[in-house]
Amino acid sequence: MIKQIARLISSVALIALLVITIQACQNATKKQENAYADSENEDSRKPFVETRLKGTLFNSTDPMVVVSAPGISDTVEANSKNQFEFVLSLNRGGYFVIHNSGKNLRVYLSPGNKLELTFDAGDVYESLTLEGAGSLENTFLKKKYQLLLEHTFSGSHAYEIQPKAFRYLVDSLYVVEKLYLAGFVEQNPGICPDFVEREQAALLYDWASKLMEYPRLNQVNATIDKDQYFKFLNKISVNEPRYLDIYEYRMFLNAYIAHYTHQQMQAAGKWNLETHEVSLIRMQQINRLITDSRVKDYLLASVIKEQVNYFGYKNTENLFKIFEMNCSDELLKQEVLAPYQNYLALKQHADAPDVKLINSQGKQYTLADFAGSYIYIDVWATWCLPCKKEAPYFEDLRQKYVHKNITFIAISVDEKQDDWREYLTVRPTKLPQFWAVDAKQFLSDYVIKTIPHFIIIGPDGKIVNPNAFRPSEPDLSWFESLPGKRAV
Repeated sequence: MIKQIARLISSVALIALLVITIQACQNATKKQENAYADSENEDSRKPFVETRLKGTLFNSTDPMVVVSAPGISDTVEANSKNQFEFVLSLNRGGYFVIHNSGKNLRVYLSPGNKLELTFDAGDVYESLTLEGAGSLENTFLKKKYQLLLEHTFSGSHAYEIQPKAFRYLVDSLYVVEKLYLAGFVEQNPGICPDFVEREQAALLYDWASKLMEYPRLNQVNATIDKDQYFKFLNKISVNEPRYLDIYEYRMFLNAYIAHYTHQQMQAAGKWNLETHEVSLIRMQQINRLITDSRVKDYLLASVIKEQVNYFGYKNTENLFKIFEMNCSDELLKQEVLAPYQNYLALKQHADAPDVKLINSQGKQYTLADFAGSYIYIDVWATWCLPCKKEAPYFEDLRQKYVHKNITFIAISVDEKQDDWREYLTVRPTKLPQFWAVDAKQFLSDYVIKTIPHFIIIGPDGKIVNPNAFRPSEPDLSWFESLPGKRAV
């Protein structure tokens, strides 16, 4: 492993030397990093301009195409010729991500661009073609991606080397990337200046992210002079709201907060904390370290969303209180708090929202059809491995408590009914199986962020537990307390 890393360092150093030599021969000038002035106020005065993004898909398994950026998300369906188009209104340039068939493509759009692209979902960047206004900037992104594939930072393996070697590796990669950008700009003088500046920022924050992570993740138990090591932060502006659409900047922010969170946990000698406790420390560090309100709002919301999306709403009361007290963006606050308020309402034995269902024979049902008995619901999907692991436990409970007044049903939230039917054909089960006709609405009504998810509804149609125990960890005393089935 060490030999592989040594070869990588040597390779990067050689590339850097070659690029430096070429640049020197071309009399290219090397600019120092400057402090980035905040241009948000200037941007807010710029007019919005129609911007078009057209594309053609090949070998796509899904006609739905999503384009997203922080605070922005739009979805269109490709037509019969596998073509799609987004019409956006922009007053400044920025990065967007196109999502399709489980693959992502990063693009840069300036106001007024009319970018046309084609790509194969099997190999997005290799097959990517670009035309129209904006193609020059995105050609650079394509080549940059391919360059990084050839000389990629070796992830966790890089943390197995000593501090000086790690710093040499990261600095060498940074030099290569900066000079590659400078060379591309020199050869393409028509490239958008704003794009160039943002790419310079992306490289700087990517370099800083790697350096931030090393003291926390190094696997050689290296002794680090932290006062000396962290001097690189003198080059970094942490509070830069105009860079929130830059992935590398967001990763730097995460690494920056993670470092100080880890530091606080280390000082307190607390290592075996629950996830919500770690999230609480992260939010405290965000409030302490971040001065810009927009950056702070973004980070606080990110912590909340990550906690809820991966671990649900359990033990999140304090997190939401901190978020509500410190978030200054009212729209973002509403976006984050609304699902939580719905969740709290569900906990108060509210009426269970009804759901339109179809069983494996094609017959239509609603939850009201099961009124009069308790309902234990398994929310799952055919692509969800943890869901499949819970299924045998769910069936065991159903058989064990067949004499109790409770109905066990599994509701699939697969996007396509055919996927669900095909799965049941291959893996038949005696468990009552249903497909949610409008899965998106069902998940929203019950504030379901992750699956598998389990719900208990009472005989009166009111929610008993919107986030019930898993079948693999059942509350057997609750089942035992249930009344027996009614005589028919």
